[in-house]
Amino acid sequence: MQKRLSRGLHTERKLAKNSFSLAAFGHPTQSSNPSDFGGARAGHLTEDGRRAHTQPIAIAHTTSPSPAITSGDFDDEGAWEDITIVQQVQEPRTRKRKRYAASDDALKHWVGKYHDEYLRVLVTREGLMGEETTCSCGLPADLRCTECLGGQLLCTDCMVDSHHARPLCRIEKWNTFFFERFSLRRLGVRVQLGHADNKPCPRARRGYDKFVVIHTNGLHHVAVDFCACAHRGSQPHWEQLLAFGWYPATPDMPQSAATISCLKLFHALSLQGKTTAYHFFNALSKVTDNLGASPFKRRYQLVLRLVREWRNLCALKRGGMGNDPDRLTAETKEGELGVECLACPKAGVNLTRELVSVLPEDRYLFTIFLAIDACFRLKRKKVSSWAADPSIQDGWAYFVKSTEYMEYVKTLGDQKEMSTCTGLAALDHANTKYSQGYAATGCGMITCGRHEVVCKNGVGDLQAGEKYGNMDYIAASALRHLIRLLFFLFSYDIMCQWSKKLQERLLALPAALRFHLAGYFVKYVIPKLHILGHLKYCQDFFSLLYTLGSAQADMEGIERIWSYSGPMGANTRQMGPGSRQDILDDFWHGWNWGKVVGMGDTLRLRLVKARKELVRQEQALEEFTAGQQSGAPAWEKTVDDFETGKSAVNPYEIPHPGPTLRDVQLELACEEQERERGPTDYCATGEDTMVEYLMLALEIEGQQRQLTADLVANKSPTSSELTAFVTRRLRVARQIKKLRVMQRKYSPGALQSVATQETADAPEAELPGLAAAEACLRDSQCAESLEAVRNGLIVKRRLYTYKNINTRRQHQSTRARSLVDNQQRKIELAAGAYQQARAARLALVHVAGPADWKELLKADLRLPEDEEEAKRRQQRAMKGKRRDAAEVNADGEVCGVAGMGEKSRLVSWIWVNAGHTNTVLGPEIHDAVRVEWSKAYARVKRWREEENLLQEEMVRCLLTLTWQAKQWDDRTVPGHYTGKRVYSDTHTQGAMAYAARQAVIRRQLAERFRRVWWSLTRRVRDLGHEKPSGAADEEAEEWAADEGDEEPTGAFEEREDEEGLDRDEDDADGPEREDGAVGEEASIAPAEMDQLLAVQSDSFLGYEEL
Repeated sequence: MQKRLSRGLHTERKLAKNSFSLAAFGHPTQSSNPSDFGGARAGHLTEDGRRAHTQPIAIAHTTSPSPAITSGDFDDEGAWEDITIVQQVQEPRTRKRKRYAASDDALKHWVGKYHDEYLRVLVTREGLMGEETTCSCGLPADLRCTECLGGQLLCTDCMVDSHHARPLCRIEKWNTFFFERFSLRRLGVRVQLGHADNKPCPRARRGYDKFVVIHTNGLHHVAVDFCACAHRGSQPHWEQLLAFGWYPATPDMPQSAATISCLKLFHALSLQGKTTAYHFFNALSKVTDNLGASPFKRRYQLVLRLVREWRNLCALKRGGMGNDPDRLTAETKEGELGVECLACPKAGVNLTRELVSVLPEDRYLFTIFLAIDACFRLKRKKVSSWAADPSIQDGWAYFVKSTEYMEYVKTLGDQKEMSTCTGLAALDHANTKYSQGYAATGCGMITCGRHEVVCKNGVGDLQAGEKYGNMDYIAASALRHLIRLLFFLFSYDIMCQWSKKLQERLLALPAALRFHLAGYFVKYVIPKLHILGHLKYCQDFFSLLYTLGSAQADMEGIERIWSYSGPMGANTRQMGPGSRQDILDDFWHGWNWGKVVGMGDTLRLRLVKARKELVRQEQALEEFTAGQQSGAPAWEKTVDDFETGKSAVNPYEIPHPGPTLRDVQLELACEEQERERGPTDYCATGEDTMVEYLMLALEIEGQQRQLTADLVANKSPTSSELTAFVTRRLRVARQIKKLRVMQRKYSPGALQSVATQETADAPEAELPGLAAAEACLRDSQCAESLEAVRNGLIVKRRLYTYKNINTRRQHQSTRARSLVDNQQRKIELAAGAYQQARAARLALVHVAGPADWKELLKADLRLPEDEEEAKRRQQRAMKGKRRDAAEVNADGEVCGVAGMGEKSRLVSWIWVNAGHTNTVLGPEIHDAVRVEWSKAYARVKRWREEENLLQEEMVRCLLTLTWQAKQWDDRTVPGHYTGKRVYSDTHTQGAMAYAARQAVIRRQLAERFRRVWWSLTRRVRDLGHEKPSGAADEEAEEWAADEGDEEPTGAFEEREDEEGLDRDEDDADGPEREDGAVGEEASIAPAEMDQLLAVQSDSFLGYEEL
């Protein structure tokens, strides 16, 4: 009840969508009888589009015009939609996912009504638009500004007076026929530098009359004057230009510049859309003159240099070098300019406990996850050299320091390591990775595996292939910044080979990178997708699912970085080494910053998902354990000992010894022999018993199922096969006749139900005890049918494995496939027998009591882990199947679909009580059940770790932001700037202002994160901060995540689908868990969600500031 009330209160706060009145469409709302119509209706369609729900909405009848939208109105979502929204909702209703009108409807409306009207107005703008040709001062007016709104005509003097502070506006002049391009410079406008009011300097020094300025509206020729008076006369020309907001192309006698606003626009476009400098500035030249002139070509090299300087200065400014009292920019430390991950552990910053006192079972909370990989799309051709084109920030951000790195690379020879795994292209092409004509064939990288943040000094060029020497150097360079941490988890797609002799190779690196890696605190894994291409041994010993403390990290995040960075290869392939390195460094600045501002929603959605999935997995494990109580305690101990290293016995590996294919063939032959020995016709001898009657009925059912299956399988039977079918049908008919005779004695009511005419005096319906006896037989039939299904699946897996290993040609593959198909038909036949027996047993509930037999669906006919299902999972078939995966069967259980990821997979219920038979396949079924229980137990452990680790990461994010804010606070006092460098008063004031702004930005991010996480975990509430405004209580209903189920991608990422389950918006709330998190989603006020989305979309602006 409380949840329904809170949901209703929330609905009142939200705006009513799809709510319209007749007045909104121009219809009168008055009626002859006011009681006939009291308002409008708001409605929405259900997801399937077949039902509509409506509710009345009161309408305030008013003739007053709508209020104008002010600047504050843009905080309201409806202010952007240009629609009339009625906010008076009478009755609260359950919150549904937002529905938006199709964009095609608005387009059709515009085309139908306003297409010609819009064209008319645009053509009208080409003329005078009815404006007076006399200026307000009385002089003839023939000039207008295209940048200033309104299009008012002005005379020459008024135009010059109004544009002293706007010298880059575009103006046009009326020549009695049309408006032609004109310039303010031709009207006599001169830009006075050094004076904020642009008033003439008494000692002005005349500058270049055709000074070129590149602005967001094109290229301009401007006349400039430099200040030479006491006010700014001591400043050089480049400094006066930069203070004015124009970035000079050269510090010595500048004749051209670009506005800072133009540089910021290009910077954002280059990061988001990967726009090159050539395309952007060439587009500006076309905006200036689109008649074929090329004013930009002469300044292309100038612009490249200017943009490169701008990127570097932004990085230095964000890294705090502009606030350093002692060091010059040349003294920047390696990796100092990199944007760090907020959630990863950092000694002295965000650790909540001393590492030496951490218990072994809690070490994963302080483990840093590092992903290693290489990308061969970021190639660079043999263009220029390091001497001609060096980097201006070598080693300051993400690339390793190139001089030392290249000296080390020269000592590397061909890699001679032999692969003991299969299909590792990184090893096969380590020496010959298409290196001809390329100075760099790609980049190796090390990143934060959980949050996809590029590590400092974690990128290096590859000269041939993915050699161990290159990757060792890159990994060691990144680890220098993390050496104070103890616990590491490394992920690499060739980890099964790279981890061999890793410690010896690290000790052989140059002295600056040489260190000892404590193997006891390091874990090695393979990413979840790449591990599917490895041998079974690698899948058992390098799987994230079986690694203690790995939580639910997939470690495939580095591939998402490559998918977004890969297109940059086309832009940087022809660049020199320094230019390419600086641009990629800046690109990864933007990527990391996008991950930082998106950390709030990322961790929130992960925690919500982890808690829902943990409940599902725990419930499945409890049911599984209830059916395996004899072996579950020992299996649990085996899993724990293996994960902690106390035992080398792998509980996830099925022993190889077992029934061979010949053994299975012998058992099937024996079954056929027993079937042939059985009676084909029923011959009664003496008095027929009730059991014989029931067995005859069951036998007829089985023969009918078999006959039907054979008829369906043979779609084009021969004459001989048709004769055999007719003969079998005659046998069944004879047995049915005999059954009818016996029914007269044991169940005459059945005969009456099938009789062609009714009888006046109906005999007794059935013999006493017949229904109870049939119920017992039906229970036995269900159990035997399930056992036949399990055995059939085991045999099918062996046949499928045999096919994959031993068949090579089409003829052999076809025969093997036929064997698999025949076995599948046997499985379906046994499943049909179970379904029929279950239906009959449920019909006897009133006599024999309730039955626990569940419905057997087609999705349940699967092994705990068969090769066909694993193959489908390799194809990443989850997209498009998420809704099917969330559906429940008749028993209210989640069905799941083939192809679901291992972390979310559920065991088919047919295996819960399996493994207790003594057939030839009994031991193998027992081993399969043991392995599957171990995997289910490991899944529960990983989801518990994920839940705890996410809460720890939330705390670390807040502590990191607090620490960063404190670092910037220390730079807001004048005493900080009393070091070796001399700061003037104005310089000190600007540095303190920038530091104060950075501190506030960190606190704003922390406040947003607290608001998002407040209701999810007590760990955030226990940090001692007050409850943020707009944050939901821990008991509040969690509804805000209905806006979407995907993780936020940050400002720069296009995230691919994960192996999760998409939940319907109407799913029932799950059970309450600790820390006050209730239901499915976290609670966020709509306005706060809009603020978070604004942070995502405006992150480029913040990126420039940070």
